[in-house]
Amino acid sequence: MKKTITIIGASGFLGKPLCRFFLEQGYHVKGFTRDPFHYIKLKNMNVEPIPWDGQNLNGWEKHLEETDTIINLAGENISTSYWTKKKKNHILSSRQNTGKLISKALGQIKKKPELFIQASAVGFYKTDSDEEINEQSPKGDGFLPDVVTQWESSTSDIENLGIRRIICRLGIVLGKNGGALKHMMLPFKLFIGGRLGSGNQWISWIHVEDMIHGMDFLINNPNCQGIYNFTSPFPVRNYEFAKTLGKIMKRPSFLPTPGFIIKLLMGEMGTSLLLKGQRVIPSNLIKEGFIFQYPQLEDALSGILS
Repeated sequence: MKKTITIIGASGFLGKPLCRFFLEQGYHVKGFTRDPFHYIKLKNMNVEPIPWDGQNLNGWEKHLEETDTIINLAGENISTSYWTKKKKNHILSSRQNTGKLISKALGQIKKKPELFIQASAVGFYKTDSDEEINEQSPKGDGFLPDVVTQWESSTSDIENLGIRRIICRLGIVLGKNGGALKHMMLPFKLFIGGRLGSGNQWISWIHVEDMIHGMDFLINNPNCQGIYNFTSPFPVRNYEFAKTLGKIMKRPSFLPTPGFIIKLLMGEMGTSLLLKGQRVIPSNLIKEGFIFQYPQLEDALSGILS
């Protein structure tokens, strides 16, 4: 019997390639979306689109009863605008409220899914340290670690329902046509690329194909549960990333952007996302035996930009 997978946030940068992959694997794929335009696009992809408002139980919860695995990607983009108090509240509430609502829905349906995958972020960990960080490393301080903690805890009640729950703490996901890489490439296209600030901050990244295959790996290994870092085994410093990206794009990479400019233009968001970093290692995925297709940055960028 064909298995069903439901993706909440199916129309985003991560959701669309996940939908395509699982359709190719023979799954019946349902995609939750709030946007009527994205509803049509999902339908054209042969995904069963499910409209929902992310705020109320008004009938969409029945679709969770008819699924084997749920992947929750919902959450407002943290890098689209200045972190005002209002923006911070939206970043937190879009994650926390959605998680609690899904947990409530799963508590009301009779036939529970086998697995719930909660997207999260390596922003949980402390920054500005050269030490390797794994899944047992402690929480950092500040806005992002607090958001990630509440994001993950918003679906913790799901485990009390007897559902296997996995948390995927994502690094920077590199892929075509969107995500962080699209913004990283712009200064290089204009021949003004280079390191950001000191360039010594670590970048924990993962190729989108490894993210997809990593989730598929966990789905098909029923003994896997808990927290998994979704990053390459080989994080790089910012200056190394700039040098490699410039090499692949055949553009110079020697024009740095001073840290004070980033702080002036982007405030707390720029400091947190661009000038700080973590050296995160996917210890649990490696221990489970997952094999990365793109462990090295140069191979990953070559594959994406070729």
